[in-house]
Amino acid sequence: MKPELITDEAVLQRAVRHIAGRDRVMAAVIERFGPCRMTPWTNEPFSALVNSVISQQLSVKAADTIAKRCLQVAGRGERFVPKKLLDASDETLRGCGLSGAKVRYIKGIADAAQRKQVNFAQLRQLPDEQLIKALTAFSGIGVWTAEMLMIFAFGHPDIMSLGDLGLRRGVETIYELDHAPSDRVILGAAESWRPYRSVASWYLWRAWEEKQSRARASAKESQ
Repeated sequence: MKPELITDEAVLQRAVRHIAGRDRVMAAVIERFGPCRMTPWTNEPFSALVNSVISQQLSVKAADTIAKRCLQVAGRGERFVPKKLLDASDETLRGCGLSGAKVRYIKGIADAAQRKQVNFAQLRQLPDEQLIKALTAFSGIGVWTAEMLMIFAFGHPDIMSLGDLGLRRGVETIYELDHAPSDRVILGAAESWRPYRSVASWYLWRAWEEKQSRARASAKESQ
């Protein structure tokens, strides 16, 4: 049986109906934000890993700028090429905006690809726990980064990233809590979203972003 992936529009729609039907609070959030517009980062696992390292601790705009510079040096179209990354000097890659640590991490991933130590295409077939283990085996890929890759690059539908601040704030926001929720509270709320917690996460992020935007607007008006 072919696994469900949220890169499939029909799966996204089914997920939204499932969540709305089992959680009245989330149903209101879904009504406010409309259809889930989650889009994959890329359909190519190697480039997804490289982009995930580039984007760590950066704004989306800054990460996009650096990624485009790196692609000009070591890419073909929208994809990174392992050999080109390995052939590029550390100085050249740092000149694109990468830190020394990120250069090492990316070259480590490129070396694994070039030596065929990892079958990147087969990563798509791994179940969640095995994929987490495979991804975090790379230097520079922690659990949070692996979870984001599983959602946005591999399309896994049921990822719940407890280490993600935006997700935690989203739970706090939609349930109108007066304190940061514990893991137990989050997992309890998320139980009804299974097997589509990745899609629920997208709505939690939107709710938190909206709250932040309103707070900024209010602060600006009061000046």
